[in-house]
Amino acid sequence: KAPTAAAIAFSLTNLSKVAREVLVLDFGSSYCDFCLLTLEGMNIVERAVGSEIVDLDSILVRFCVTDIKLRYGIDVSDDWVALLRLSQACESAKKKLSQWNQTRVDVENLLAGQDYCVAMSRGYFEEFCYRDIDALLEIFDLCLEECGLERDVVDVVLVR
Repeated sequence: KAPTAAAIAFSLTNLSKVAREVLVLDFGSSYCDFCLLTLEGMNIVERAVGSEIVDLDSILVRFCVTDIKLRYGIDVSDDWVALLRLSQACESAKKKLSQWNQTRVDVENLLAGQDYCVAMSRGYFEEFCYRDIDALLEIFDLCLEECGLERDVVDVVLVR
């Protein structure tokens, strides 16, 4: 699994003689794989693994469809070509927000010859994804509980 591979890479580049609890999250287009590991030197103990459906791309696409309807009075929700192009632009914007504080969703010639562009900050994106993120936190808490741990013992969170 990708989260375990990311944790191994992290442990090789960040050796520590002190045990650390590491939560690794791997967000795909419609899922989040995660694992909780204990790293101590070159020793890696996988404590819990899981996967949950979290479609952040669709949340961003719905935001853009609503924005287009409000700004231009055009409903693109039945235009599969427009939705596909918008989805690709939203996935790219989501990836950029994992590294930068702000990006744009840009689609050339989306609306009958008109370009579509909307600025998006990481904070704003997190604001309208909070329900899905909160649901993930509940799942992580259950995994921690099963391992006999509390949230505050997690030393490192890696997002891939």
